[in-house]
Amino acid sequence: MEDNKLIIIFTTNHQYDNEAEIISKMLKEGLSFIHLRKQSYSTKYVSELIEKIPSEFHKRIILHSHFKLLKKYDLGGVYFSEKKRKNKIYRLFFTSTIKKRKLIISISHKSTRKISKSPNYYSYFFLTSLFSSISENGKHLFKDKNKLLNFLGNTNRTIIAQGGIDILNIDDLKEVGFNGIALHSTIWRAKDPVKTFIEIKEKWLEQ
Repeated sequence: MEDNKLIIIFTTNHQYDNEAEIISKMLKEGLSFIHLRKQSYSTKYVSELIEKIPSEFHKRIILHSHFKLLKKYDLGGVYFSEKKRKNKIYRLFFTSTIKKRKLIISISHKSTRKISKSPNYYSYFFLTSLFSSISENGKHLFKDKNKLLNFLGNTNRTIIAQGGIDILNIDDLKEVGFNGIALHSTIWRAKDPVKTFIEIKEKWLEQ
C-alpha cells in the first residue's frame, strides 16, 4: 500500500471475541497499522494479545499504553496522548528509546493549526472529529472543505482522517487529499469486521 493511502484501525478498549484473529486477518488483507487501545487492561493481557498476532505483523502494531512491551517485542511504535506528551517521564522515554530505535510516533489534534505547530519528529498526525460532532451544535471539521483542501495541499506532513469515517464518505476524503484514514466503530460494530475492512480498503484504493 502506498504511503499516501494508509488505513489504520484503532482497537476497542474492551474485550472483543476473537480479536487477535480478526486483527491478524485484517493485517493480512493489507491493514497498514493496528493501534492497540488497551489502557484499562494489564500488561500481561496486552502481551498475550500481541503474541496471538503473527510476528510478521508486529512492526505494524502501535501501542497506546504499556510501552514497556517495546523491549519485549519488535513493534512499530507508539501513540502519544496529549496527557502523555505533557508528562516528563514520557518525554524522557521518547528521547531515550523511541528516537534511538526510529519507531513510529503518532499524535492527534482537532485543528489543522495545532498540527502545523507540532514538532516535525512525529510520523503521522490524526486530524480528529472529521464527521463526528465536537460541539453542542454539531459542528465538524469537514464542513470547512476549502480549509481542508488548502491545508492538505500545502503541508508535507502525513495527515490521517479520523472520526465518523465509513464507506459513504471515503470519496470526500480522497477528494481533499488525506494521506490515510483511521477506523474504529465502523469496524468493530460491523457484523463482519474483516469484510467491512476489505470493502472500505477497496473503496479507499480505488482510482
